[in-house]
This record gives sequence, structure tokens and C-alpha cells, in this order.
Amino acid sequence: VSSTGVPVAGVDINAFRVSNGNEEKNLANDGTNATGDFITTIPAGVYDLQFIPPAPPTTSHVTLVLRNVVVAGTINLGTLTLPAGWVISGHVQTQDALPIPQVNIQVIDQVTGNDVPLAVRKTSAFGNFAVAVPRNAVELRLDATGLLTPVVASQLITLTPTADTNLGNITLAPGF
Repeated sequence: VSSTGVPVAGVDINAFRVSNGNEEKNLANDGTNATGDFITTIPAGVYDLQFIPPAPPTTSHVTLVLRNVVVAGTINLGTLTLPAGWVISGHVQTQDALPIPQVNIQVIDQVTGNDVPLAVRKTSAFGNFAVAVPRNAVELRLDATGLLTPVVASQLITLTPTADTNLGNITLAPGF
């Protein structure tokens, strides 16, 4: 459910084995239905479970991570509440004001130091992005590594949002 108790449909569920960090790729029914419910099958083991809500503007909730969940048969996780977040959005462009598509987006929670799993991890074909972030200090990384054209430098932005925030046009400097 959301932070206000409303069911959230379309939450993606991922399971990572604690022993080796590998994602369990064959989860059946790995998402919530219209009433926010889910039933999935995971092989026995110890997992970190991620519940990734739909990307903004559908919701501004942040991924919930349950660590060290022991699966050894049928378990009921009860009602899970997605943490409330803020939406950070912007437009990534060149110095000539041309949009830059497919820039990798990464958010680091400055309180925990952990990577925030995102529903969308790249800018759109028009250079736009919108991501939900925790309600504390975060580091937004716009990584242009691997783009064939244009060749631009990556950028790091540290911020502490107190509301949904549009960063406007973010110009990536020419790279080499």
C-alpha cells in the first residue's frame, strides 16, 4: 500500500539471493494486482526483496527493500507500506540545447549510502526524466558513459528536496 494506505497496482517485485547477490530471474507473478496484492513463488533461500513502485507521475513512492527474508515454504509478508518520496525531474541536454536520450540515471541515498532502485533508469528519447527519491539528501548521477553521440561528460548533483522538484534544463558539458 501507499504511505496513505491506498493499494498500489503495478509494483514490480525483485528477489536477490543474499549469498551471491544474483537476481532470481524466474519469478512468477512478480507484481501487484489492482488491489495491491501479490502471490509469487521463490525458491527456498535468503533474499533481499525489492518492491519497485511505478515511475512518476503514477506514484511518488520509493522502492521498499526487505533484507534477509528467509524463504522456506509459504510465508505471508503482511501489509507492506511503500515509503513516501519526492519526484525529481528534469531535461538533459547538450550545450546546443539538443536533448540527450538514454543517459543513465542513478540515485544514491545519502543517509544509507545505498543505491535507490528506480522504475526508470534512463532519460527518454526527448532527454526527460522523472524519478521518485527518498525524503532526505540524495545524490543524482547522470551518467553519459557509453553514449556514442553526443560525447558529453557525466554530471553529479547533490540535493535535499523538501517537495517535488523540477531541475529544469541540465546541460552536460562536452566530453572526450
